[in-house]
Amino acid sequence: MARVALLIGVSEYEPGLETLPASVNDMQAIAKVLQHPEMGGFAEVDIQKLENPDPQKMQEAIETLFSDRTKDDLVVFYFSGHGIKDENGKLHLATRFTRKNPQGRLIKSTAVPASFIQDIMSESRSKRQVIILDCCFSGAFPEGWSAKDDGSVNIQVEMGGEGRVVLSSSTATQYSFQQSGENLSIYTRYLIEGIETGAADQDNDGAVSVDELHEYAKKKVQEASPAMRPGISAFREGFKIFLAKAPIGNPKLRYRKEVEHYASRGEIPMIGRKILDGQRDNLGLLPEEVAAIEAEVLKPYQEYKQKLQQYEQALVDEMKREFPLSDYTRHDLERYQEMLGLNRKDVESIEARLIAEEATHQPINFSEAPPSVQPHHRVEIPYQPKSSSSNQTTTPKTHNPILKVLRRITAGFCIYLGVCSVIAGFSLLFKGDVPVSILCLVVSIPFIWSGIVMWKL
Repeated sequence: MARVALLIGVSEYEPGLETLPASVNDMQAIAKVLQHPEMGGFAEVDIQKLENPDPQKMQEAIETLFSDRTKDDLVVFYFSGHGIKDENGKLHLATRFTRKNPQGRLIKSTAVPASFIQDIMSESRSKRQVIILDCCFSGAFPEGWSAKDDGSVNIQVEMGGEGRVVLSSSTATQYSFQQSGENLSIYTRYLIEGIETGAADQDNDGAVSVDELHEYAKKKVQEASPAMRPGISAFREGFKIFLAKAPIGNPKLRYRKEVEHYASRGEIPMIGRKILDGQRDNLGLLPEEVAAIEAEVLKPYQEYKQKLQQYEQALVDEMKREFPLSDYTRHDLERYQEMLGLNRKDVESIEARLIAEEATHQPINFSEAPPSVQPHHRVEIPYQPKSSSSNQTTTPKTHNPILKVLRRITAGFCIYLGVCSVIAGFSLLFKGDVPVSILCLVVSIPFIWSGIVMWKL
């Protein structure tokens, strides 16, 4: 029974596709854990590594990997780089020569189609095939791309088959790939962490199956970038293909799994701290050992918190420049949100809070009509200075019956808008939409106040 692997990393590309410095690092890091005798256990001669290959060399290596195999051979194919869908929605793996024509369409001869790989895998006699695609889709499409694309990748259709399990870093054209300050892509980083630490061995049987490894990496990825959606596709026998060994009874691993349990809340609660301190003493671990474990486990949560802070600062800067925000600015903020891999609900909460704060600080301009009134319906109220002497005979503006009626109409409209905002706020509150409810209630204050002031003029 052979154990063979082909690992490919493509970091360099033709103009039009952004470089991915992490990809070659990913390939080297995966090779290291697979070759480790206490982890993957692969012989070095049974692992082929390709760095920035051309299309022909990549296809030949794939064909060689799956050819002349027996049913029980374990065959691993790993790819880190750009994944591109053509105008018909078909997936291709990019090579260093992959490029697009002047119309922005993929030149297919410069990439390796997923259909080619699927045909080669289907012809192989091996029924223990593991495919890992750590693909980045950002930068793979020109602006205005109009391919038959819904933004998703159907791994089962593109690469699935009997005796095969396919892991993918994302199932959509998402931006998140390499974390700031990290040498590895986010998905590969946690695949390696799951094997190196043994934390991916969820049933503690001393072996890391492919499905366990995927679940561990998926959980970690979504802690750091919730918008990313790692995927897995396999028939029943594919899920339990064992890829690596894991230590049994290791005190550091036992402590790590305890920390994982409490860290799911984003931080370790006080009662959790007491329990972990007791576990540390029982397992005989040193303070510096447990500190390193906790820092590693909590790292994705801290990374996500930093991303939220980055987005909030960007939103604050844009609101200082213009408020309300233009459609162009909102579009750019949405792209930034996608690039950071943020959860939409977290973004909405930040936006609702900042917009509510900005609305309460906006000076009220009585020369402008309420938002729902068109510009040509504005009611201009002329400014009249107060008399500096009791003997002055200036007629107060309230004595002009026409202006008084107009002011009352405008005031009534402001109060009406304020009351509508209050009703909408309480209605949304009962439906559970708290952020938007608070926004409606806060926005109602300036309308009601301005209406009352104008009514008294």
